[in-house]
Amino acid sequence: MGSMVHYTISDGKRYVGYESQEQQHIIVEDYSKAIKLRYNEINAIYSRLADNLLKDGEWKIISTIEAKDDLTEAMEEPDLGAIIEVLEKNFDLLIKRKKVLDVERLSIEREITDIYHAMEFYNLDAAKGYNLYRMMKERLIRRRKNKDEAARIEHILTSGIKGIANGQARERFETEMMEDKEYRPRVLKELFEI
Repeated sequence: MGSMVHYTISDGKRYVGYESQEQQHIIVEDYSKAIKLRYNEINAIYSRLADNLLKDGEWKIISTIEAKDDLTEAMEEPDLGAIIEVLEKNFDLLIKRKKVLDVERLSIEREITDIYHAMEFYNLDAAKGYNLYRMMKERLIRRRKNKDEAARIEHILTSGIKGIANGQARERFETEMMEDKEYRPRVLKELFEI
């Protein structure tokens, strides 16, 4: 899969940039000032600007790989300290989020245990039994979402910078997102023959 390609809008010489003070899109000469986003985001901007800012010239959406002076950003000396700070903050945020998910999952597990015990110790009529089933289902869905998010964060953290740079982390992340989770029964197969 590799890393995700970004796109920009160009007429071959100029690009669409963004003026943050005026909060509007402008035409820029310098590729380093061009907006570079995912295709659907660039396409939305392109559609919005087609009849005004981009009415003159042959403007089109191109990948950053196609942009002829793609390396101009790397020509300027980067602020390595700022890059490290951003990376540290993002990794720290993921570690904290993972801890929150772990605490949340423990709480859900305790609620599930309480529901199991209610099922074990009480004889329930149809209405109360159905209510208990709905409570259990809601918690099982919450637990599944929690586990999935925790697994994706774990992929990023264990991949590290190297895995992010070579696209391996994104590939694992996107594969995880697209996978249809299918449960294969271990014993009670008849429950799944509906």
